[in-house]
Amino acid sequence: MDDRLMIESAYDNKIYSQALFHAQQLTEKSSKACLAILRVMPKDDHHYSEMVRMFIIPNSKKFRDRFDEYLPLVVKLESQYIPTRYGVTTSGTVRIRKYDEQTVKKECNAAKDYLELCFSFVEDKMSKQLPRSKAELEQVLVTEYKDNVKFF
Repeated sequence: MDDRLMIESAYDNKIYSQALFHAQQLTEKSSKACLAILRVMPKDDHHYSEMVRMFIIPNSKKFRDRFDEYLPLVVKLESQYIPTRYGVTTSGTVRIRKYDEQTVKKECNAAKDYLELCFSFVEDKMSKQLPRSKAELEQVLVTEYKDNVKFF
């Protein structure tokens, strides 16, 4: 949920690489929530877009067309993880990239829409409505899943 706020803050401050980084994080974490409800646990080294294709889409029933529609965005944002996060390659090349404001806005808004799709998917599997605020969502997790939620 913090990524949604970070997208807005970075975009408003014209830090487009960070807006896209948090859009990528939002789609990854949203996808992982869907995978968790399906009892699929990703390895440390994984491509979550492949897991969307392999596990979420086949189990998405009424949401299948929407997941199919968002898959290209998920793939694109996943490929942006390294370039938006790190300005220097492992070989020492400095990346300077110009971002198109409207493209960034479109992709960030689509990432937020994907979050909502993932909420709908999880809610459908749980047969339960979930809150959208971070504090309320944490309370649901702590109350109903106390054996699986750990605070650090």
